[in-house]
Amino acid sequence: MLKISGLSIISLFAHVGAFYYDEKKINCYFGSWAVVRTEQPLELELIDPQLCTHLSCVHFDVASDGTLEAYKNPNDDNLVASKRAMTLKSKNPQLKVIAVVGGPNTNFIAIATNRTKQAIFKYTTLRVLTKYGFDGLDLFWPSLGVATEKEMKSIAKFLISMKYGMKAFNLTLGASLNGEVNDIQSWSKMPNIYLNYELDYINVMAYNFSTTIYHAPLYGNTNNTVENSMQVLSQNLVSASARLLLGVAFIGQAYQVSKGGYGRSNVVTLNARSFKRYVRYLDMCTEEQTNDIYYADEFGATFIKSRLSWTSYESVKTVVMKAEYAQELGLGGIAIWLLDDDDFLGRCGQRYPLLRAIHKTMNGPKDYDKL
Repeated sequence: MLKISGLSIISLFAHVGAFYYDEKKINCYFGSWAVVRTEQPLELELIDPQLCTHLSCVHFDVASDGTLEAYKNPNDDNLVASKRAMTLKSKNPQLKVIAVVGGPNTNFIAIATNRTKQAIFKYTTLRVLTKYGFDGLDLFWPSLGVATEKEMKSIAKFLISMKYGMKAFNLTLGASLNGEVNDIQSWSKMPNIYLNYELDYINVMAYNFSTTIYHAPLYGNTNNTVENSMQVLSQNLVSASARLLLGVAFIGQAYQVSKGGYGRSNVVTLNARSFKRYVRYLDMCTEEQTNDIYYADEFGATFIKSRLSWTSYESVKTVVMKAEYAQELGLGGIAIWLLDDDDFLGRCGQRYPLLRAIHKTMNGPKDYDKL
């Protein structure tokens, strides 16, 4: 049985807003770069349009003055990729195509605290969304950092203004927040009402944790785990569970192993000087065919070890566990990062094994899961 503790804290909110959020969302992020590249491109047309409820294109850039750069460039890679995603609506009219705006270089606080930049951002964003037929906007805003109380008030007004603008055109407004405990706590400065009512959904990016060698442990004795992040979120941002999407990244973390680094109990000693690199499941699925696969029960994590390397990664088993966990908590669904990190080429068998495993867990088996 799935190990879950402290479930009651967040489950109290599972019914809130459920009337409006009955459908379990599977929000599938994809990189525009993967769609437009010439070598092994992500062919969106080959995705079964029933497997995702949302296709979210990463990342639309924002200029320093607040202008959405795609507003000035109709050949922006994000627009090119998103248009291809929109062709899938002919097969699934309920599919939502979302523009993910922002990233590590976007300073949303600078936009929120400057009326001119805020007006420019709102105008250019709405023009792009309505002109090209998007269904909504995702503010990729991992962390608030050390925002002051005055800045928090400006951010709240910014969210209200964006929500009114989006609502006028029947568009949704979401946000993507980092799942690290420190980042969740920084968002706790925001009055709950703004996150509960101005945002239609919140993607919790519960992966790439910095304080554990495991890529995204479900639980364990470390501060940053999926379970701990969701508990801190429920205590500090008491958002309706149905608005929360649990982020799952189809990648792993590989480390160099120190000489003689494996003990009798499979405890690994990593080379502290080695560079941690990220690996895609697209590459790990071939590793699974030639290496033994291990499962760390105390962390709810999968890993593969060889003589000189050790890799923790998201496997079919762990994504199923996380989908079950999201259902146990009454969450709104799963946010997948990224489609182009799954086995979209079918190297190891059926295309999109991780996506299909999540869909099957969230919705039950369908005929197209067997394709």
